Amino acid sequence: MRLLHLFLAFALGRIAFSYAHIAWWIGGILFVSCLVCLLLSTSEKNRWIGLMGAVVAVSFMFHHGVSRFVYNPSVIAIENKQNLYEARVCSAVIPTDQMYSLDLCVEGVRNGNLWESLSQRVTARMYTFVYPKEGDIIRFQSKIKFDDKLNAWTTVIRSDQKWSYVSKHAPTYKQKIMQRAKILLPVPSYQIFQALVEGKSRFVDSSIKNIWRDVGIIHLFVFSGFHVALLYGFAMFIFSFAFCCWIHHQRNFQILVSFCSWLFVTLFLWKWLEVTVPTFRAWAFITIYLFQTSIGFRRSFLFVLIVTLWATMILFPFEILSISSVLSFSAVVGIIWTLLLYQRENIKTHLWKQKVWIHFLVCMAAYLWTSPFLILFFDQWNPLSFVYNIFIVPTFGMVMIMTSFILLLALCVSIPMVITVAARVQTEVTSVFIDFSDTFLREGYKPIEMGWVPNEVIWLVLGSIIITYLFLENQSKKIKIPK
Repeated sequence: MRLLHLFLAFALGRIAFSYAHIAWWIGGILFVSCLVCLLLSTSEKNRWIGLMGAVVAVSFMFHHGVSRFVYNPSVIAIENKQNLYEARVCSAVIPTDQMYSLDLCVEGVRNGNLWESLSQRVTARMYTFVYPKEGDIIRFQSKIKFDDKLNAWTTVIRSDQKWSYVSKHAPTYKQKIMQRAKILLPVPSYQIFQALVEGKSRFVDSSIKNIWRDVGIIHLFVFSGFHVALLYGFAMFIFSFAFCCWIHHQRNFQILVSFCSWLFVTLFLWKWLEVTVPTFRAWAFITIYLFQTSIGFRRSFLFVLIVTLWATMILFPFEILSISSVLSFSAVVGIIWTLLLYQRENIKTHLWKQKVWIHFLVCMAAYLWTSPFLILFFDQWNPLSFVYNIFIVPTFGMVMIMTSFILLLALCVSIPMVITVAARVQTEVTSVFIDFSDTFLREGYKPIEMGWVPNEVIWLVLGSIIITYLFLENQSKKIKIPK
């Protein structure tokens, strides 16, 4: 079996090297096969073989095939050339003093007398008097360049003669819902509501947003794994209440509630939001965990996180080392590892004390594991950011997120009384929070400039954290012999 897997690995590498355009499919099939072997096999040896096969598959895909598959070769070939493109406006249009900022999903390029199909997202700046709206299909003549700082394709449209409409898009159901929310809520409350339910924090006032960034709570207003977890918990509560009266078998009840909650989160992420790397990571984590739990193959959260990491590397290989991915995975590793160590201590205390202590551990673990990377990437560090998270996340953060979800659900099903109450609560909470941010957080502890710290010292600190956790892990597994 080992020789067979070794032969398959070398064959995969050779095929991927020679035919890079099919490496995606070969590696994907091998990865899924190894993952199924890993999850369903009863032999520990076969599980390790499946895991190694999955690692080999992802490695070859990452090095030989995926880079050419993800970044369309046609777009790279036409870079810096003046071409005629056809694109759909796939984001809201943000007006500024001199231009309009928007995202264009390019679907075609004119090559001679023929149109060639493309699939590439481009960040555009339009210096025009008239601008398209989200969902409109336009044609524009411009150059497309890759911006290393933004890690994205960009273009500039400088006059109205450079673009024209192909078709204007009628308002979608989502746009109608958001328009109703815009009428109900004041502008600051609507901006926060939009950031929480759509992940569009670009519309929030920059002066307030800079305060949140300085004190380390900006993650509350970027739709990420934290919001997906709260959304999943919200769905679990709703479906548990709905099914508790007519399902009496405990296991069937748990499976049905978990599946309905997963389906609700999946539909929300894939139909309401645009698929992004942070939301995909959270969705993949929940999906893999529920799948391995439903088939009776129980592994730790760290195992689920590793499989999620490899799945993310398959689909988004160039995003795996991005700042958001590194910070997200480091925070999740710290939180999960800390909670596992805490559970092994088996400390018995009052429920409310346990909840407070767990919340402290979660904030402290995320702060501890992300601080080295924050210093490395941004040359800044706020020693008190975990204090702000301890007090703000369970109060303003939880209330604003949950009331936003309730208001969105009420708008979708048209319940007037719930809409009025949720909109009122959302307005009051966001108003108090904005006043609190402007009064207290603005004069809070500012980040310390850490550009003078050598990178070697930062990596040494991170290595020390990992070694400390490994030592605690080893100590927690030792069997205590009674005297």
